[in-house]
Amino acid sequence: MKKKKLVFGISAIIIVTLIITSFFCALTYINSKIKAPDTILNLMLKNGNTIDELIGLNCSQLITVSSNGSKAQIDFYTLKNNVWSLDGNMSCSGFVGVNGVTEYMSEDSTASPKGLYHVGDAFYIYSMPSTGLSTFKITDNTYWVDDPNSIYYNKRVEGTENKDWNSAEHMIDYSTAYEYGFVIDYNTEAIYNAGSAIFFHIKHSPTAGCIGTDKDNVLKYLSKLQSSCNPYILIV
Repeated sequence: MKKKKLVFGISAIIIVTLIITSFFCALTYINSKIKAPDTILNLMLKNGNTIDELIGLNCSQLITVSSNGSKAQIDFYTLKNNVWSLDGNMSCSGFVGVNGVTEYMSEDSTASPKGLYHVGDAFYIYSMPSTGLSTFKITDNTYWVDDPNSIYYNKRVEGTENKDWNSAEHMIDYSTAYEYGFVIDYNTEAIYNAGSAIFFHIKHSPTAGCIGTDKDNVLKYLSKLQSSCNPYILIV
């Protein structure tokens, strides 16, 4: 009787082991089916990421910003049928921060943050753009707080009724740059003095930390981006 139980126990262990092994093999196979150009793989590697991380994020739209000093190459990739493809019609030149891209951001760095970030809400001043993102309109009451001591640090605030900050961007004052753009979800945890107000917007020269390109390009990107695709932006 004991021998039969032992044989049964060993058989059960073997079966469970085979099931687990098959599961992980299948998972590896699924991930191995994702194909991507070397350009995107190299940029991800430069930031310490892998293409599989995008799968985990449920991301199927990716903007890459490859910097060279304060200039940048901006590209757009989409995932379809397990293949990441470059949309060549979206490729354009642009700018990052005056001091390039950095891993060590602060309010005074005048550099763009290196990393992989979620694409946030789109914004506009005059007419709503065509976009699949959630949007907000910039008005006389729209501020983006850049005072690290404020409870609203690195947040958009409408109005000054609860003002506790000594510094904030009054967004409508930047009517050319912020006519159209979108928020880059950087420092969403509002870590003290780690940088704030990082956007993708209209700009024809190096920025204080945002990603800039011309108006036509900004509108093209807004028209392509879809919240349902959980888009991200990679800055390196």
